[in-house]
Amino acid sequence: MAALLRLLLLEDNPSDAELNLHYLRKAGLVFVSLIVEEEAPFIAALDDFRPDLILADYRLPRFDGLQALQRVRAHDAEIPFIFVSGTIGEDVAVLTLHQGADDYILKDRLERLPMAVTQALAAANQRASLHRSTLALQASEARFRALVESSVDWIWELDRAGRYSYACPRVFDLLGYSPEEVLDRSPTDFMAPDEAARIRAIFSGIIAAQQPFSLLQNACRHKDGHEVIME
Repeated sequence: MAALLRLLLLEDNPSDAELNLHYLRKAGLVFVSLIVEEEAPFIAALDDFRPDLILADYRLPRFDGLQALQRVRAHDAEIPFIFVSGTIGEDVAVLTLHQGADDYILKDRLERLPMAVTQALAAANQRASLHRSTLALQASEARFRALVESSVDWIWELDRAGRYSYACPRVFDLLGYSPEEVLDRSPTDFMAPDEAARIRAIFSGIIAAQQPFSLLQNACRHKDGHEVIME
C-alpha cells in the first residue's frame, strides 16, 4: 500500500487552510496534513513530519512566506513548495519562483490548486529519479575506473580524431610515460616512422571496411628509446 502524501500547510487562517484541503480532497488526492502558523513549529515539522509537499501563505503575522521558503530550501532543495495567498503583485509572484517556489496560487483561484500540486509532485519525483540514476551511474563508473586502473594491461580510449582521450596508469610501466603525457596524442606518435606508416595503413583499411579487429601487434618506442612490442 502506498504511503499517504504528507502535506504541511503554513497558514494562520483555519478557514483558508481547510478550504485548501477541501479542494485537494475533492480532486481525489489522499493525504495527511499538518497546519502551522509560526516559525518554530514549521521548522520542527520539516524534521518531525517530513512533508512531501508544502503549501504556504505569503503573508503571516509572525512569519514571512519567503523566509519559510528559504528555510525549506536550506533544509531540502527538492521538497515541492507552493504559495497559496491572497492578491499579490506580479513582481512578487515572479520573485517567489526565482527564490525556488514551484508555483503560486491565488486564494480566489483555488480550482488550480490540485493541478499545481500534482505537477509539483511529478516534477519532484522526476528530479529524484534523475538523481538516483546519476548516483548509480557515478557508482558504476567508479567501479569500472577502479577495475581499469588496477589492471595489469594498458587500457585506453581514442577519440574520433584517433588521439588518446584516456590512458590507465599501466602505460607508465610499459612505455615510461604518465597517462597525462599520452593524452591528446596519437598511438603512432610513439612508433618509429616506418611502423607508424604501417599501423596507419592498417587502421585506414579497418575504418574503410567498418570492421572490428581483435588483435594487432605493433612496436612502440619506450620513453628511454628502446623498442617495446605491444599487442
